[in-house]
Amino acid sequence: MQTFSTIRGVLATASALLGFSLVCNGFEAKDIMAFRAGPVLLRPHLTVAEQYNDNLFYQSGGPQIDDFITMVTPALDLQIGRSGTALDLGVGYSYSQLFYTQNPYVSDASEHRGTIAGTLSGERLRFSLTGSASYANTIYGGYESFEFGGLTFLVRAPNVERFKYAFSSGVDYGLSPKTSLHGGLSLNGLDFLEHSRFYDVNSWRATVGGSYKMRPKISTLAEFFYGQSAAEPNKPLLGPKAAKPPHLETFGAFVGARGEITPNISGTLKVGYQENYYGERDFGDPVYQGDLSWKISEKSQVGLNYSRASSASAQSAAAYTRDNVGIQFQQVIGTRRPWLVSLGATYSHNRYEGEGLSQNRGADYYSVNMGVFYQVKLWLKTGVGYQYTKTISDSQSFVDYEINQVTVSVSLGY
Repeated sequence: MQTFSTIRGVLATASALLGFSLVCNGFEAKDIMAFRAGPVLLRPHLTVAEQYNDNLFYQSGGPQIDDFITMVTPALDLQIGRSGTALDLGVGYSYSQLFYTQNPYVSDASEHRGTIAGTLSGERLRFSLTGSASYANTIYGGYESFEFGGLTFLVRAPNVERFKYAFSSGVDYGLSPKTSLHGGLSLNGLDFLEHSRFYDVNSWRATVGGSYKMRPKISTLAEFFYGQSAAEPNKPLLGPKAAKPPHLETFGAFVGARGEITPNISGTLKVGYQENYYGERDFGDPVYQGDLSWKISEKSQVGLNYSRASSASAQSAAAYTRDNVGIQFQQVIGTRRPWLVSLGATYSHNRYEGEGLSQNRGADYYSVNMGVFYQVKLWLKTGVGYQYTKTISDSQSFVDYEINQVTVSVSLGY
């Protein structure tokens, strides 16, 4: 708690000095937090947060290690163009430094993260690009570690250096007022430092399809997709006998609809079938994707999403089917200096089949989050959040755990 008190004092002092400087020099906050030159807008940010984690290393039993973590994150956003114009491009960079109060041997934890999001629009053609790339040296484990190649005895691990990226691009072309074609390409990868006891994984997926506008705000659609995924062990720590898992090839198709059901309810529903080839094995399953957004009032909204797909785990060499459902509710309170209340939950179920330690087994992931945020000024926001995470599995290669996290944060910037 001493760390939190120190950070809180530093923030209070910094805010007071900033306010004094603005008054004495006659500047507005936007003069030093947002710089515009024609269509280019540059915005610096700073977030300081204090988090309590009661199970730092994803332990399943016995005495669990907890800690208070101080996170300092300066960031910079560059915006070119404006939303709704022919060119809208945003690029961001952030650096996070984490300080652990009771575990100094992981106090050097840090993460660099870059993001990009943009659209280029013409009369009939529209191109979009979104993506992120990060280099992290932080604690790594739990559910994500298991799914992306963590070994049984290393599901919980201290700082692990890794590079992660995810990019997706899309093209839409209007053939007529009611008919359009679209395509997309996505790339994802997770690359660990050489000699790490994890598998490197990468995948790509291409999609082509078309849509037809049945009604002014509702369209039917059809899509075809093909993709590949590969995993490779990091040697020599995994041993010279660590075999490289086979490539996973996936192809399938969707049919569905998207648009506005009512002026306040919109969404997408897609139903299809997916066939997978994994070495000498092949397996297929029905697949589903759906999302629904409901604007309850001017200040409240709820979102719901569901997906079902099949894949193969690099960790267990088993085919599995994943069902994932999530819900998120947001309520704005007030107008001039609004409060934002957020509630959400996520549930995932993995069913493993075939070979490996996880064959004919299941794994369940639960997550509940809630938060209250207050906008003190347009450039100053505070908040407190809570997240509960739990995993349950009957697999020998999975570690069950529970985590409670409480985070208090202060953000400066537009």
